[in-house]
Parts: sequence; C-alpha cells; structure tokens
Amino acid sequence: MLSDRRKRIKLLLLVLALLGLGLHYGATASQVAVAFNRCVEDPLAYDGFQVNLSLWTVRAIGSHGYVLYKVHRLAPIQGGTSGLEVGDVLSVTGHFDALQGVIVEDTRRAHPLRPLKIGLGAVTMVFLAVYPWMSKRRPSFWKDGTGA
Repeated sequence: MLSDRRKRIKLLLLVLALLGLGLHYGATASQVAVAFNRCVEDPLAYDGFQVNLSLWTVRAIGSHGYVLYKVHRLAPIQGGTSGLEVGDVLSVTGHFDALQGVIVEDTRRAHPLRPLKIGLGAVTMVFLAVYPWMSKRRPSFWKDGTGA
C-alpha cells in the first residue's frame, strides 16, 4: 500500500479525499454551535444559539443550576443539578439565553473516568520519556543518529 506503485492514483485519491472533507466542512460549518466566548462578548447577537461545552469542570452548584469552569472562563448553566458534585467533568449542550446570561441545558454528559484518563496519559508520557534511557536495547535508528 505504501509502495511507489500506482502513486499517481494514490495521490489522486488523497486529493479527492481532502477536497471532499473541505466540501463537507463548507456545507456543515454554518450548523456548528457557536463558542461560548462569542455569546459573552455580544449576548444579544447570539441569543438562542446552540452552545457546546466539552469537558468543563463543575465549579459551583446552586438551586437553579450550576457553574462550569475551563481555562479562566466561568459558564453559568441553568438546568438540573441532581447527581452533580463540585469537580465533576461534564460536556453540556444547550442554548444561550441573553436576558439571563446563562446557557439553558439541553443535554448533559458526565465523564467520570476523565481523571483516570489524564493520569494514564501522564504515566504513559513519563514511561515513553524514560524508557529509552533505561533500556539496554535502543531502537536501531538511535544508534547511528541518521534516523535511517
């Protein structure tokens, strides 16, 4: 598959695939939800727009909703709070209400294994960084420094 045989056909298929992805994005870009930052910057212009918040952390829980946090940004959410605890990681889809300045929750998905995934990723990165120096048998491309 990676040989030079029929490379013009492979290149043509690659170009067609990239063209198809570009056309697909162009057709669906107007349907993508707006970023929460835009809603905050100009609330009246984005009233009622769909907003997706992916992997945000619960910062506070109140009687009518909760507050999510991610990278120096707080997002007030109006919705149910049953089963929520501060520190939970959620993905929320809702629509922006400019008068109240909140996102009205439509769907919510909890990610209880997120801390475990982050820990596993960190352990893997440390292992990949340390293993070559601790291993007596290094990959062949490291021996001569050429990468070949």
